[in-house]
Amino acid sequence: MEANDVIPIRPWGGALLILVLAVAVASAVAAIMWLPPIIVSADIPSPAPPGAVALTEAERLGAISAVRQHMLWAAGGLIAIITLIFTWRRDQIARFGARLDRDANFTTRYTEAIAQLGSEEPSIRLGGIYALERIATDSPRDHPTILEVLAAYVREGSPAGTTPQVKLRQDLAAAVTVIGRLSQLHSSTWPVNLSSTYLGYAELAGANLEGANLNDSVLLYATMTGANLRGARLSKANLSDVNLTDANLEGAELYGVLAQDAYFDYAILEDARLDGARLIGTQLRGAKLKGAVLAEAEMTDANLVGADLTGADLSKANLLQVARPGVDFSGADLSEAINGPSEI
Repeated sequence: MEANDVIPIRPWGGALLILVLAVAVASAVAAIMWLPPIIVSADIPSPAPPGAVALTEAERLGAISAVRQHMLWAAGGLIAIITLIFTWRRDQIARFGARLDRDANFTTRYTEAIAQLGSEEPSIRLGGIYALERIATDSPRDHPTILEVLAAYVREGSPAGTTPQVKLRQDLAAAVTVIGRLSQLHSSTWPVNLSSTYLGYAELAGANLEGANLNDSVLLYATMTGANLRGARLSKANLSDVNLTDANLEGAELYGVLAQDAYFDYAILEDARLDGARLIGTQLRGAKLKGAVLAEAEMTDANLVGADLTGADLSKANLLQVARPGVDFSGADLSEAINGPSEI
């Protein structure tokens, strides 16, 4: 139950409310019958002041009728308020009951989907994956849990000792794609854990992987265009031939990453850590590397045309045969870089 759920009244609460309402109505009727004569009599001082004229019977009855009329109006308003409160409360209870039914339905669907993941039949496993996606789409509360379940499923099923030519099993590839889609829902901030996982050829375009743990993972030939990887951890990951065009890797950790022939065109890599990265033949056209650390990076044959390396640390980096027309090296540290300061 969420914090803003309304807690229903106890089983006897509804009957008690009806009883209170009945007593209130009966009391109001009695008051309307008996109080007006008393009120009118109380307004007539006794003994009467000199010169005062006593009310005629007709005037007294008229005064009693007027008091009774005002009391009827007041009672009607009170009953209306009580009725509104009762209706509102009944509506809250009905909505709470509907939520309980919906939660029970989600629980049943979730249990069945998890059971499907353990099936020997690939088609049944796929059904379980897509069932979990539907649940996470419908239920923001269950969204982080399902992301975690799918990530664990991929980690545990990930093949070991793979080569660049190996693609993920169909159900694992589907799970990765679903993770990418779900990461974009409900303003997700859940950091996905896919560390030490083979994710070759994964489809993660536009995925929200902010803060994700991808350390030591293999993402060969993965499609991650426009992905949000701000603050993600990709140390020692294999990003060879991955497509990260227009991706946001601001502040990401890519220590010792292998990104040979990868595409980082127009990607945001500001303040990213690429110490010791192997960026051989990597495409970094128009990339934003302001303040990035590329100390001791291997960048032979990389394409840096139009890149912004303002204030970047390129100390001891290998820049042999790097294409760099239009590169902004303002304030960059190029100390001991191979093919560095004197030739740039």
